[in-house]
Amino acid sequence: MKITIFEEKFSMFQFQKIYVEEILPINERGSANESFAYREIDHSAQADFYFTNLKKRLLSISMWSKFAGGDNFIFELTDSQGNLRSSPPIITDKIRIQLPGPKDQEGLGFDWVEVVRMDEGHFKNVQFYLLEVSPCDCPYQNSEKTAHFYWENATNTFVIAKQENIVQVSIHGRNEVPNISDQSLTDKIRNFVMANTGIIAGSKIQWEVFTDNLMKEENE
Repeated sequence: MKITIFEEKFSMFQFQKIYVEEILPINERGSANESFAYREIDHSAQADFYFTNLKKRLLSISMWSKFAGGDNFIFELTDSQGNLRSSPPIITDKIRIQLPGPKDQEGLGFDWVEVVRMDEGHFKNVQFYLLEVSPCDCPYQNSEKTAHFYWENATNTFVIAKQENIVQVSIHGRNEVPNISDQSLTDKIRNFVMANTGIIAGSKIQWEVFTDNLMKEENE
């Protein structure tokens, strides 16, 4: 089904069109990041179809590397024990991430996040689906240390939202604090540098690319 766009609003660094704050975690400490992409579609039935298709694309974790811009960012879904999975994620699944730059020793070369919340429903006149992840331990280690450059209380919330004929993809980083407690000296330095680089520029650009590419149809 081809989506007909009557007004294209699809470019890097967009502002939020559908406000979804009430379903997001509160930012209590550290930095917050927001990335958005949206489209206005000429028929509500097409908007419904587009919303459903975006949800399927979001749940295809193997596609996240493509959405993020290619081989520089590699996302792989595993179960809670670290075994690779190809099915849609469930709560307690983990995602191992290969990032450019220095590698996380605690994560054996990966940064790790856990799927901590999946939800869908309505509020006001907005339909939404969300997937939320949070930094976690590496399942290959006999350790409960967080294997990520952010601490364990940080979250990334991916939201697909539809309001009338507007469909929006957004990603919301909350409580982004460098993971420098109870880590090796090498990981402390690495995590501080990676977290602060992400806060300044890299994370924002990466997730803007992700939202834009997730919104695109296969033939674009």
